[in-house]
Amino acid sequence: MIRRCYLFRHGMTGMNERRCYCGATDVPLSGQGRRLLLQNKSEFLYPDISSCRIVTSGMRRTEETLSLLYGALPHSADSRLQEMHFGSFEGFSYGELKERADYRRWIGGDTMADACPCGESGSQMQRRVLAAFHELLALPGSDIALFVHGGPVAAIMQELFPSEKRNLYEWQPDFGCGYELEFCGGACSYRGIPAARSGEGAYV
Repeated sequence: MIRRCYLFRHGMTGMNERRCYCGATDVPLSGQGRRLLLQNKSEFLYPDISSCRIVTSGMRRTEETLSLLYGALPHSADSRLQEMHFGSFEGFSYGELKERADYRRWIGGDTMADACPCGESGSQMQRRVLAAFHELLALPGSDIALFVHGGPVAAIMQELFPSEKRNLYEWQPDFGCGYELEFCGGACSYRGIPAARSGEGAYV
């Protein structure tokens, strides 16, 4: 039996445009982010997820991405699928943080093992995201579509495809893009979404 899971990264926000750390901060899509999503929708082919179990992280940017790409489809939310919590670094860019001693210690160390002040580590984010993902996979029935964030998408892909030896940043898709996972006979394969409308190849 073939089963599919679709992983979508939300569209761009104003904080993304300013290259700020944005994990737990609940921000909407920016005007540019909304325009780019609609442009992708018109130029490329997104998969049909109408029969999927659809889950968002519950954050505004994931809810708005689902709505812009697919309309008002029934769905649920799971906060475990949210982006990494950057704690006291939330809302600031590298340029604004680079002189802070606590930021220099964190960015110069092991960001997977070391938590941000008042936040979490990359490993903590991975553990909660993967716990939610495997619970969803264990549910019988329909395919799954997740509207989440770059970090959670990357955490799932890194676990499923360790032989590719990509880090979290290398697995992050572009805004409004993601991966289609296909599970069959204990094996898992993937391709990027959205795809070219010609059906040849993938966009990411």
